[in-house]
Amino acid sequence: MGSQFKLRVDICSEHENVTGSCTQVTIHMPDGKVKFLIDCGLYQGDEYAKEGEEVSSELRNRAPFSFEPEDIRFVLVTHNHTDHVGRLPLLYKRGYTGLIHTTKDTSKMLSLSLGDSEKVLKMNADENGLSQLYAMSDVRTTLENVASHDFEKWFEPYPGIKVIFFMNGHLIGSALTFIHISAPGCESIDILAMGDYKANNAFFAVRELPFWVSKIPINIITESTYGHIDSTEAKRPVFANNIIELLETKNLILIPVFSLARGQEIMYELKKLQESGRLSKDIPIYADGRLLIDYCNMYKYRLNISENMKDFYPVNLNFMNKEIRDVIIKSHMKKIILTTSGMANHGPAQEYIPKIIERKDSAIHFVGYTAPTTLGYHLINAKEGEIVQIGDVPKKKKCEVRTTGEFSTHAKRDELLDFLKQFDNINSLLIQHGEIAVKEKFSEYCKQNLHNCKRIEILGNGNTVCLSPWKIEKVSENVK
Repeated sequence: MGSQFKLRVDICSEHENVTGSCTQVTIHMPDGKVKFLIDCGLYQGDEYAKEGEEVSSELRNRAPFSFEPEDIRFVLVTHNHTDHVGRLPLLYKRGYTGLIHTTKDTSKMLSLSLGDSEKVLKMNADENGLSQLYAMSDVRTTLENVASHDFEKWFEPYPGIKVIFFMNGHLIGSALTFIHISAPGCESIDILAMGDYKANNAFFAVRELPFWVSKIPINIITESTYGHIDSTEAKRPVFANNIIELLETKNLILIPVFSLARGQEIMYELKKLQESGRLSKDIPIYADGRLLIDYCNMYKYRLNISENMKDFYPVNLNFMNKEIRDVIIKSHMKKIILTTSGMANHGPAQEYIPKIIERKDSAIHFVGYTAPTTLGYHLINAKEGEIVQIGDVPKKKKCEVRTTGEFSTHAKRDELLDFLKQFDNINSLLIQHGEIAVKEKFSEYCKQNLHNCKRIEILGNGNTVCLSPWKIEKVSENVK
């Protein structure tokens, strides 16, 4: 008699570093291969520039996929960040015809994130004399093919493949994605794709994983963005004290924010300062940026955040428009302005900064990571009086610039380890979504501290890892 068929899963991540998240899963079923994707995001920043070789994110985004889009049966989306969803319209443009499965809150926000991505990509293409990566028609096609699901409710995107989403504190709507793969007469394979992970979130209560998940043999795909530092080494909270201190001598404080999550979180932080009596409610707070305002409206009226958090607006919050922008900038009253984008490379920040950078009565406070190619990075690292190039115009930095990393939505390595320790039997831990050196450091850290895991592998660079209940191996090249 011939040998019985053995179920096998091959996993390959397209992205080497942090952005451009796209993981291909190939299941070897008795009747053939089944392929699906976990996320399909845009490459961002300059993380792909290597010594002696400029590999821009623009070129990465335009490159062919490592698979044929028409071969993909379905897509699972973990959360609504551009580096996880921004190439979905390109997937359809190049031949994909299936569904996108995600949580209900993520499905509600996709129209905003993908519409904004199309706008930014068009602007970049026009500036560089390139064709547009994808059009609004591709965005509409994408949105027409989204299937939304409740947390903790099973669904079957393909025969033999069952999926359930569990809550994740990284972002409203973000999911820990559990995938159960089975075939008649075969031992099943279970995978948990963590996406970007954080244990908690100020805007909603995160339910713990069901007990049964921790008791079964499982394969886990984990991020490693901060896999090189412990939570004790993370940036100490300085934002509140900085704002109060700056208001003593400055008339204008500009806070560049990311439109989703970070903008709403900073509003809530300012509200807490008001409630504590440290920040006067008479000081006006302005919010500028269409996408920021749209996400704020979603938080208040359409998303499943905690009822007590729906009132996150500080007192005296005003939504800005471009007609009054110059008037507010020139006024000598004390004010705080939140504007997009978080790294100051896009949005109204591009209009504010040239007008305030040479004013000593102004300050800019960044509240998140700024990539080395961005205006935010150059402002943070330039000395007072140094020339900063803003577009085609050189400006002398006279305003004060501060920054903080305290609002990160990613778990640090000890927090990731705490999550992983709850499982009784991890067959394989697959590490992705981190800088190459950081993934290697996190791998070593897990080998030393994680004792419930049989195998640890790093995804990226085109390598494919095989998962099977009967055989453990690593394949050196991508599976087509």
